[in-house]
Amino acid sequence: MFALSPHPPAELDDSLGSFFHQVPRDLRPGNPERPFWDPWQHTISLYGFRCTSEEYHHEKCWGWTILRTSYDDDEAFTQAVAAIHRLALVRLEDEYRESRTRGKPDNDDMNAVNEKLDQVPGHPNLRNSIKKAWNAMVGPARDALPEGEPFTPDWVITHELVRRYHNIVVQDRKALDGADVVEAWEYAHALDLQEREWGARGQFFIYLDKESIHRLAQAPSQEELARMAPDERSKTAWHYWVKAVSTSCQVTEDGDDTDQMLDLPEGRRRLRLYDFFETFIHLCHRSFDQMGIEGYGRERFVWQENREWELCENFQGPFITTYWLTELYGEVSKYAL
Repeated sequence: MFALSPHPPAELDDSLGSFFHQVPRDLRPGNPERPFWDPWQHTISLYGFRCTSEEYHHEKCWGWTILRTSYDDDEAFTQAVAAIHRLALVRLEDEYRESRTRGKPDNDDMNAVNEKLDQVPGHPNLRNSIKKAWNAMVGPARDALPEGEPFTPDWVITHELVRRYHNIVVQDRKALDGADVVEAWEYAHALDLQEREWGARGQFFIYLDKESIHRLAQAPSQEELARMAPDERSKTAWHYWVKAVSTSCQVTEDGDDTDQMLDLPEGRRRLRLYDFFETFIHLCHRSFDQMGIEGYGRERFVWQENREWELCENFQGPFITTYWLTELYGEVSKYAL
């Protein structure tokens, strides 16, 4: 179970994106068949991560902006934010564990990685740059290695993704206490969140209201999660969700933006914490309001007239979430094929 500090490093450089962009496929460190290398690496390389947090200086990071709209219980709020942080990392843990137990195992030791990187074609300065980026990941990964875990290139890659995750929390009791969704959207719009946090991070904000805080504050602690079997831990992360609100504006018939919240059910969704990272990757090159609806196209899916706070589509990869969807909604309907 990943147990890193909820506070990100004060500074992060661009080594993550530049490294994965420049290393050829046949020289990649770790297990070349791990899922990371297929759906995630290309997006990281192409789009990178960024934020404009005044607290940190980050070239490459990922996460979302949280707007607190209930100020009744500071302790519950702190617990809720911590739950968001730790449960969102369970998906990365699953991907790492999948890599370590299936397919071609990661047999590289750390020296083997440097030998591979010496073979990167091109100017010597390029190879030096790549090795420098790799070594910048190695030190923090070694320091955070859990007891009994082998120190491998796969761990370094996973740790780097974990290290670069943080959410930006916005608190303003005077303006946001008790704010409804529209008022919270207007606040985010006044902050110019969509433009300021350009890319996936600015696609939506997390609307952390009283209901959400109460629910998340009851999530299992780090110690309780660590005692769970991996599948149980994963399903726990899948069970908890946050409310996400698109930062996009309503548009006129001529396609011009207005200063009004997007008047579509797709613009207000619940997002499972297990899906945090994959949703970030997904939204690097897509729109939040265009994401699918969980359960749609399955036998037991019921289209509700009141469509507020539907769940975003769960990403059905080669992992254990598929049967959870089947438990809730049944098999894929023959009419959806």
